[in-house]
Amino acid sequence: MALPIVLLLVLVAGVVISMMMDRHVSQALTVQRELQQYAFHHASKGVQEAVEAWLRLSGAIRNMAEAIERDGHAFDLTLDDGATVRVSLFDAQGGVLVEMAGLSQEARDLARAMVEELQDAAGAEAGRFIRREGPLQVSVNTAAPEVLAAAVSAATDGENVESIVDEILHARESEAISPDGLNDLFTQANVPPEMRPRLASVMTAQPSLWRVVAEVEGSQSTYAGRSGRRFCGLVVLSGNLSGNTKDRATALQRNSMITSWEDCTEQAMP
Repeated sequence: MALPIVLLLVLVAGVVISMMMDRHVSQALTVQRELQQYAFHHASKGVQEAVEAWLRLSGAIRNMAEAIERDGHAFDLTLDDGATVRVSLFDAQGGVLVEMAGLSQEARDLARAMVEELQDAAGAEAGRFIRREGPLQVSVNTAAPEVLAAAVSAATDGENVESIVDEILHARESEAISPDGLNDLFTQANVPPEMRPRLASVMTAQPSLWRVVAEVEGSQSTYAGRSGRRFCGLVVLSGNLSGNTKDRATALQRNSMITSWEDCTEQAMP
């Protein structure tokens, strides 16, 4: 009789120990997640403040293209533990705007027309070419051909679309298109003067919506798990908005130029 009782006690003890170990692991993981969230919150706040300070002091609000390097690099931030945060910004205004709050009636009509044209051109893939932040205009330097065609078609009622899009795609192959260069493209594509204001209301060579990427590059003394982490966000340069004056006046007001911020370490970079 003693042996079965001993085996039963050993089994019960094993189950209890297993439950205790599972609970301990679960609590440890919870604590680790809370620590990571705490570290992310404070680290990201510091990086956001540094980005906003750089935007104001560097002149990037007036002309981002001149403030960053060709690869998008803006500046490096050295942390107390020796780690370095590499901050870069990239044109994020290449999609068709689907969030129309704050737009004038004329701009909303153009926005709806652009969405319809994009759906006709891209079909099920249209979702890849949309955005919810920034102004109505799409960036001629980063917009996909489908987006450019949707913008031109909405502004010109389908006239001269292929010619204008081809001129833009050809011009940006060698270098970024400037605002003056965009006007020259309209001339080369034989765009009538009366049609240019509508085209200018849906396309721009000086975007105000930018994607900021802050990547931690650790030093030898830095905790290994921290190196390689990335924070990503969207920046709206309110001082660089172009287009309809009413749109600027009715645009949603924000306390910060950074409209979103997240840990994008696991996301694939475009």
